[in-house]
Amino acid sequence: MIERSNHGGHRVYDIDPVEDRDTDLAAATPRHATADAGAHSEGAALQRGERILDFLQGTGAAEDMQRLDDVVPGFGTYVITALFGTVYPRQALSLRDRQLVNVVALLASGASDEYVLAHARAALRAGLKPAELGEAVFQVGGYCGLPRAVGAIRLLSDLIIGDQQSDDA
Repeated sequence: MIERSNHGGHRVYDIDPVEDRDTDLAAATPRHATADAGAHSEGAALQRGERILDFLQGTGAAEDMQRLDDVVPGFGTYVITALFGTVYPRQALSLRDRQLVNVVALLASGASDEYVLAHARAALRAGLKPAELGEAVFQVGGYCGLPRAVGAIRLLSDLIIGDQQSDDA
C-alpha cells in the first residue's frame, strides 16, 4: 500500500508492489504490466482479495464474506476472488476512488444502509475525506432525488461531521 497526494493534497492509497514491497497487500497485488503468469491464478486473486477486503472493511471481513459459502457454496469465494482480487487491484482508479464510486452507486440504487455505511467507512480508510463524502451525497441528490440524499445525510452524518469537528479543534 502506498500513499500519494495527487487528489487535492489529501491521502490517496494505491496498491503498488514495485514501490512498496513491505506490505502484504502491495506484495499480493501485481501491476498489470509486470505481473507474472502465476499472479493471475485463482489462488493469488483470492489472497489479494482477502487482503484488500480486510484493509477496506477491517480484519476478519474476508472471513465473514467466505461464510456465505456455507449457504451458497462458492459465492463468498467468488466475490472475494472476482471483485476484490481482480477488479479492485486494477490501476486506473485508486482504492479511494473505487470506494467513492461504490458509495455513490449504492446510494443511487437505494441499497441497504448496511452496505452504504460499510463502503463509506471503507472510503474513509482508503483516504476519502469526510467532507468529500458529504459533497458526494450532495451531488447524488441532484441526480437521484432529494429523499435519497436526505436519507444518506442522516445515515452518514456521524462520518461526515466527525471530520468537521476535528478540523475545528
